[in-house]
Amino acid sequence: MKLLRKTALVLLAFFARFQRAPRLTVMLYHSVSDEPWQYAVSPVEFERQMKYIAERYDVIPLEQVLKHMGGAPLTRSAVSVTFDDGYRDFLTNALPVLKKFSIPATVFVSLEETARRELGTERELLRRDDAIALQHSLVTLGSHALTHRKLRRLSVDEVREEAIRSRELLCERFGALPSFFAYPKGSHSPAVAQAVKEAGYDAAFTTEPRAVQVGEEPYMVPRIQIDATISFAEFKARLTRAADWYYAMRRYL
Repeated sequence: MKLLRKTALVLLAFFARFQRAPRLTVMLYHSVSDEPWQYAVSPVEFERQMKYIAERYDVIPLEQVLKHMGGAPLTRSAVSVTFDDGYRDFLTNALPVLKKFSIPATVFVSLEETARRELGTERELLRRDDAIALQHSLVTLGSHALTHRKLRRLSVDEVREEAIRSRELLCERFGALPSFFAYPKGSHSPAVAQAVKEAGYDAAFTTEPRAVQVGEEPYMVPRIQIDATISFAEFKARLTRAADWYYAMRRYL
C-alpha cells in the first residue's frame, strides 16, 4: 500500500509540473533526529529537503500565509515550515539548517509534563532555559495546547483552558505571546475552533493534507506532514498539485 501511495504521488507530480498556478503548502514536521521513529526525519534528509525548498520556492512565515488566505497573490509557489510538540532536537538539529538556508519556522509547543503520556515518547522537550536560544528572527513559537489531548473529546471549558493557559505559559516561560495554535493530533471541530479563536489566536492549524487556498478558514488551516516514511521523490511530489489530486482521490475512493 505504501509503495502504491508513493508511486501514485510521483506519477501525479509529473503531470502537476504542467500546472503553472502558484501553490502554497504548510509543512508539518515533528522531530529531526537519527532515532528510529516514524516522526523523526534524519538531519541529513532534513537538510536535503530544506536546500530543495530554499532553491525552488518562496519560503515564508505564517504571517504571510494568512495574508495569502486573505487574498494577497503569490508570485511563485511558496512553502511554510512548522514543527509540532516542541522537541529539543529542533534547537540542536533543525535550527542550524534553517539558519544555513535562512528559512523561517514556527514551533508549536506542548507545555505540561502530562503531555508525555499523550505524545507517546520520552524525547526531550524544549525547556525554560532554552528561551534565549529560541529568540531568533527565524523562529516563531505557537501553542500546541497544554496536554496534547484530543480537543474534540474535551468540553468547551476544557478546550478554552488549554488554549488560554498555554498562551500564558508560553509568554511566561519563553517570552513569546503566540498568535498561532496547532490542534494536537489534528483533533478539532467548529466548537473547538471557536474556543481557540476566543482565546486570542489569529489562526489555528490542522493536519488536513492539502494546499492552502485564498479564502481559507483561519482556524482550519491545512498542513502536509513530512516524516521518516517519505522518500525524497515523494517529498517533492507533496509540494505540487499532485498531493491535492492524490488526497482528493483517496477521500473519494
